[in-house]
Amino acid sequence: MYPPGELHLDGYTESDTSELTKLRNAPTQLHRYLSEADGEGIRFLVYEQDNEIRGFVMLFLRQPAQGSPKSHIPKISDLHVAQRFRSMGMGTIMIARMEELALAFGHKVMHVGVDPVDNPRALALYQRLGYAPMDAPQQKKAVFYDAKGNATEREYWYINLGKQLGYGFVDAI
Repeated sequence: MYPPGELHLDGYTESDTSELTKLRNAPTQLHRYLSEADGEGIRFLVYEQDNEIRGFVMLFLRQPAQGSPKSHIPKISDLHVAQRFRSMGMGTIMIARMEELALAFGHKVMHVGVDPVDNPRALALYQRLGYAPMDAPQQKKAVFYDAKGNATEREYWYINLGKQLGYGFVDAI
């Protein structure tokens, strides 16, 4: 059963960074996300229930004007649900909404990158929702933020997943 929360699309701005850091202490990253979100090709989706932010996610329907280009478009980026609200359907609701937006924008396939080693729960969620590997896992470097908001660069495993939107399948490796 899915929680009766509200999905807010594009209503958050850079001034909301401090509120969002209560959910995930990564103010630099959240500030960047909110500054990139334009309400059209780059969307920021927030799941809120009982006046509390419980999750958020970025959706890239086009390449960002600044920063690193995305490997595939459209792309789900940084789906995050507060620890105490995981396994309650919020991630599934946000993914479904992003798929609807991608279809409305004319896309036929949705993409997401997942770390299969450090985030097996996310991998299992996407696979349960029909996402399949599009290539072999690879190692990458990126900046990560700890619970205190400190940034460090590290290597991690990464796999691209894809899902045919509507009817059909994505070829898996």
